[in-house]
Amino acid sequence: MSADDNRPTDDTQPSGSAPQGGDPPLPTRRTPEVPPKKRRSFAFHISRAMAWLIGGVLALIVAAVLTFWWYSTTEDFQRRVGREIVSVLGDATGGRVEVSGVKFSLWHLAIEVDGLVIHGLEGPGEAPYLSADKVMVRVKITSFFAHTTGTGLASHVGLNLLRVEHPQVHLIVDKDGKTNQPVPKHPSKSTEPLQDTLLDLRANQAELVNGVALLNDRAIPFDMAARDLNTEVRYLGATDRYGIAVDVNDLRTRMDKQPEAQSELHLEVELGRDVAKLTKLELESGKASVLHASGSLQHFAQPDWQITANGTLELKQVTVLTGTEGLTGGTAELAINGHSCAVSPTVAQTHPRFWQRQRPATPAKPGILPLPPDSECKAGYLLVGSAKLHGAGYENENVRLHDIDGGAQLHITPSELLLTALSGYLPGGGYADGELRITNWLGESSAVAAKTATAVAAVNTANKTATSMRSKATVHMPATPPPIYSHAYLVATVNAIPVRTIMEVTEMKGYGDLGFDTAITGPVKVEWGGPATSIADTVQVDGDLQFKPTGVHRKGVLNNVPMTGEALAHYDGKREVVNIQHVILLTPQSSTEVSGVLGVNEGDPLTDLKADMTIRDLGEFDQLLQTLGFEAKGKKGTAAVPVVLHGAAVFHGTVTGRAADLDWKGHFEGS
Repeated sequence: MSADDNRPTDDTQPSGSAPQGGDPPLPTRRTPEVPPKKRRSFAFHISRAMAWLIGGVLALIVAAVLTFWWYSTTEDFQRRVGREIVSVLGDATGGRVEVSGVKFSLWHLAIEVDGLVIHGLEGPGEAPYLSADKVMVRVKITSFFAHTTGTGLASHVGLNLLRVEHPQVHLIVDKDGKTNQPVPKHPSKSTEPLQDTLLDLRANQAELVNGVALLNDRAIPFDMAARDLNTEVRYLGATDRYGIAVDVNDLRTRMDKQPEAQSELHLEVELGRDVAKLTKLELESGKASVLHASGSLQHFAQPDWQITANGTLELKQVTVLTGTEGLTGGTAELAINGHSCAVSPTVAQTHPRFWQRQRPATPAKPGILPLPPDSECKAGYLLVGSAKLHGAGYENENVRLHDIDGGAQLHITPSELLLTALSGYLPGGGYADGELRITNWLGESSAVAAKTATAVAAVNTANKTATSMRSKATVHMPATPPPIYSHAYLVATVNAIPVRTIMEVTEMKGYGDLGFDTAITGPVKVEWGGPATSIADTVQVDGDLQFKPTGVHRKGVLNNVPMTGEALAHYDGKREVVNIQHVILLTPQSSTEVSGVLGVNEGDPLTDLKADMTIRDLGEFDQLLQTLGFEAKGKKGTAAVPVVLHGAAVFHGTVTGRAADLDWKGHFEGS
């Protein structure tokens, strides 16, 4: 081995470089230095195990969710959900529930129910209590970290969408107040009001599409069918209220024996926990009836409300809608504002009217208490407004009015109905104005209404509905007040109203003309009150009237004799007689002065008059005698009188008995 072999190697020489004078060396590979291996901590192994565990759990959850999602699409799951829906609805409503199909979507948190039917207590063959072609429910999960008013899972679940297609509700009210509404199997013991239960759902949108509501009230009787019914409900988060819009494009009602009425209704309401606001109500009925209204209600426990209504109503359509008999034609324009008051009617009656404070109070009739002034609302509620009549007609067995124009100012409280500036213009000429006051105008009717079968059914229906929705029943039957009979006072002045017009509207057909041309002017006072069954017996009328010819010739009459005179008399409804202090009537060929008792209707036989008459021409009385049915030996009117006057006939005596068979007694002179 040479000396060069023992020479140390220069590590700084580049690898592969050839030394001088020799062959190039073989390349050499340098072994890298390996750092010492670090030992992993125990925490690292724990974290890694936890990550695998959490990942595994999440994978299992995802797998379970996917499995459940797949299973939720199977027919077996749909059947199970359908059976559960039938069970829940059956317990909540108490009715027999049928469902034709169910679809559940886990992805949308939605359920679709097809062919829902809830049978109530109706008889076989009758329409069920409730049915719907399709019901879609979509819920929402709110944040579990958000503040909620409730507790538990329910406070984090809301209603995103409720859509009911072609719902049909059929409610039957029997004569005893019972309905076909089923009774919940497990009544709710909740103390939460229904409106709070609904608002806690925070339903974004609820729709009723093409619905039908049928009401058969056999107690009235009354039938109602609301078809093409559409309802939309939206939750208004800013005010914590529901905004509700209802459209009924085909509302048909039938009251008792009246013909069917067809109407349209549009309603917009906001419902809160302790407030309700009617933002718009529009009702169109018949050919020209339109009613607009709005209002609000606060504090359900102690209601504080106000309302505004106006519109035009066909009076004949009012009869069709409400069953009010007698309205035959014409229209009424209404404008009414009302609001509730703070104290009870009893306290209110201690306040005098504002005009009575400036002068000594006049004694009131027994049992009649003064009412509060208009500017103070002290009697439960106050309604004020106006009404105008155009071509109005009313007819019953005693009265036949037609083509009446008029109006009045309204002032209504629970204890008084007051019509001021009352006026009426008759088609035959003349008019009347005055004031009508009815005290305790709701007394007897409110006592009857409080215990009707319809009122009982309304309370039971509302409470059963609240109970089925797990809310407390808050509606109660009103206390039945003792019967308080109404009393009415009419003070009027008649102005040039023809006697022919009065006879036409108050007597039987065919008795409208007595052959005299005269009209009456003067004050009239009318008073009545008491039980409705005998109200006619309480009528008292006082009149102090003047007679004056109208100068209008009436076509088709036998006589048109001008008449002047005066009358002071009192009518007693119980005996149906007119107590005449004196009547003086003058025509061109006669003079008559009468006092005593004149019987009318059932009191006809009680006629007992003292008469002084001078007649120079019997022909003036031809129409009168024919109208009264006077005839003899086949002749009528003056032709049946076996006397021919060439001068004058004077009678001093009495006239008694029925009008068709008067008994004349006294002294008679004729020439």
